[in-house]
Amino acid sequence: MFPELTSQIGAGYLPIQAEIAPVYQELLRAIPVTLAYPIAKGDAMSFAIPNGMPRGEIWLERPYHEVTPDWLFIPGLGFGLDGKRLGRGKGYYDRYLENSKAMKMGIAWSKQLSEKIPVESHDCHMDFIITDKFCWDVKQQVKF
Repeated sequence: MFPELTSQIGAGYLPIQAEIAPVYQELLRAIPVTLAYPIAKGDAMSFAIPNGMPRGEIWLERPYHEVTPDWLFIPGLGFGLDGKRLGRGKGYYDRYLENSKAMKMGIAWSKQLSEKIPVESHDCHMDFIITDKFCWDVKQQVKF
């Protein structure tokens, strides 16, 4: 799907509640990617690669080493096909991505898509939306 991503460091997340849970072990077996996960840094976040299997709820538990990912799988409560994302309201991803050039891929169940996603000026938009039924290129406005 995205062959150029295999040589880069990606970022996943540790799913909570009803978030779609990518099956990272299957992904790592099928496509050789290096995945980092969110770590808490006060009221900010960063990403780190775990030493071993990723453990933790929301935040990756130690031991790990911090990295800067080239692309991110980003969870949310809702997404629009125009790239809008409704997060959980604490702004961790928005603050992290504010000055980032990383590719942003929203991960959601198709039922989480909506035409009306409330956003504010600081909210980050996605480059791609990946659902259980299809992938969407926000810039090109095409399904693949």
